[in-house]
Amino acid sequence: MSAISILETFLNGDLPFPVAADEGAFCKIWHDQGLGEAPAVSSALRGGLIADRLPWVFVAGYQAAIRHFFPDVPASGWAAYAATEDKADPVAHPPATLSADGKLHGCKSWVAQSRHVDHLLVTVGEQCVLIDAKQSGVQLSHRESPGFLGAMSQGFARFDAVTPERTYDQERMREFGRREPRYVMLAGVGYLLGQLKDADDA
Repeated sequence: MSAISILETFLNGDLPFPVAADEGAFCKIWHDQGLGEAPAVSSALRGGLIADRLPWVFVAGYQAAIRHFFPDVPASGWAAYAATEDKADPVAHPPATLSADGKLHGCKSWVAQSRHVDHLLVTVGEQCVLIDAKQSGVQLSHRESPGFLGAMSQGFARFDAVTPERTYDQERMREFGRREPRYVMLAGVGYLLGQLKDADDA
């Protein structure tokens, strides 16, 4: 469904608003709505409309941006862009590197939707690699009480001889960094519109 069609359906009062009590529920709704396959603008807008809290707004915009700038990311399953590293203790948590045989090693200190992520885009110097988050050699752990967007799971990643599926150059990374906020804001527009769904009953 195009963004215009989504808006028309909403304005006609025909857009369903499922309730997501937790991240797992929102993940299921996101997939059931086919948002991983939708154009990025439609995905962000529709995801924002069905979000009932700000963490889901962020997820909706974040997923749309990832799929726009990294179109090889599979439509099924959530993805996360892992760039942050632990500068305080690089011995215990070494930065991500690629070995001579192309294997990914090291750590990242922030992974969004860590309990429901299927694909990881991991920055390594001036490039980024796509990996399957479920494959051998990927270890994800989770923060117990994240202070930012607390309902969204957030965690850490450690890689041990992981084989990348695809490599992206620095320009793609820069474009994502520059424009991701626009998709999150678009999801925010959808969220604000969604708050009007009960206006006819007021």
